[in-house]
Amino acid sequence: MWVRAPSATVVNWTAALANANSLSLCGFTDWRLPNRKELRSLSQYGPINNAVTLNSVGFSNVQGRLYCSSSNSGTHAFIFQMNDRLVLNDDKSLSNYAWPVRTAVSTRSVALPKTGQSSCYDAIGNAIPCAGTGQDGDIKAGVSWPNPRFVVGTGTEAACVADKLTGLMWVQAPSTVPDTWIAAVTSANNLVLCGFSDWRLPNVNELESLVNTQEGSRYLNSQGFSNIQTDSLLVIGGVGCWWFK
Repeated sequence: MWVRAPSATVVNWTAALANANSLSLCGFTDWRLPNRKELRSLSQYGPINNAVTLNSVGFSNVQGRLYCSSSNSGTHAFIFQMNDRLVLNDDKSLSNYAWPVRTAVSTRSVALPKTGQSSCYDAIGNAIPCAGTGQDGDIKAGVSWPNPRFVVGTGTEAACVADKLTGLMWVQAPSTVPDTWIAAVTSANNLVLCGFSDWRLPNVNELESLVNTQEGSRYLNSQGFSNIQTDSLLVIGGVGCWWFK
């Protein structure tokens, strides 16, 4: 459940958290700042203006700019560019828009997974107890990840990794050679690996599902993958392409 008309006043990340945590609206007091996956769930992809689309389906006052999420990496918070549909990492002291949300389980038809965040930080990046902060590491909203989440294949599937959370299979060691988007699509479509020939490029949601907000790319390299270069491979709108089926 979202605030219908989010404020058009920009605030820093600390104020955004406090304002959302103290909000009383529509008979509820459990409002909070959304995590990065919840903010991204408002995206519609294609040649459209995302803010205009949202304002046409019941919302109002939605800006096509940067919105704060409750997910953060210490001194920086993850923010969402509403029109470009990018997840970025921005200094917490900078001012952006905020859009409170609350969990309304009875109306949920699609369950978003957790982001992986388990730690909380103050405005200057010091680790703090999570309880009562309203940060992503406190709320941990979403579906829990299976343990283990990733399973490295054996036999003919030894070069592939299965994700038990999403049901997707990924190439274990993606190429480290940059490529154009068109060439990447072609290469993925023509790939034969682990006994399968139905490989393709992931869509933006599938690619983002690999992000562990707490750990970044080092997490994947510790889960059976290799060749994961930097977080830019996984950031929405980033430069990386990865084959998967």
